Amino acid sequence: AGSAANDDDQDFSASDEEIDHDEESGHEEEDDGEMGELEEEYRTLQASQQSILQTLKQHRDDDASRGQAVKNQKALWDKTLEMRFLLQKAFTTSNKLPKDSTKSRFCSHDQEIEQAYVDLLDSSKQTLGSMLELQEALLERNQAAKEDF
Repeated sequence: AGSAANDDDQDFSASDEEIDHDEESGHEEEDDGEMGELEEEYRTLQASQQSILQTLKQHRDDDASRGQAVKNQKALWDKTLEMRFLLQKAFTTSNKLPKDSTKSRFCSHDQEIEQAYVDLLDSSKQTLGSMLELQEALLERNQAAKEDF
């Protein structure tokens, strides 16, 4: 009878071990499932962070590009304004040139004056042509200004 009681105790302890093993297996499966979910969430967060980082880099590059464009526009504007000031002197002086009736009297008496006047006209035409070409080139680069013009 004593050995039967020992067998019952062993059977009971064996079934306790089986229950403990089953519970541990259940916990391990839950832990594995939880771990898988956490790893998936981590990958999702990592992908999201990479996407945000790429967006920020793109915005930074766009801002740098716009900043450089503004810098170039300002430099172009400054040079254009400087050229306008320089040309203003020439335009003011050209208004002091004699009118056609007076010019013909000067030119008819002195061949050097006539040649200088012809050279002045040629130079003025070339300058005006260059300015018009520059204007066309600038308008081609900036379609919005072309529409307003």
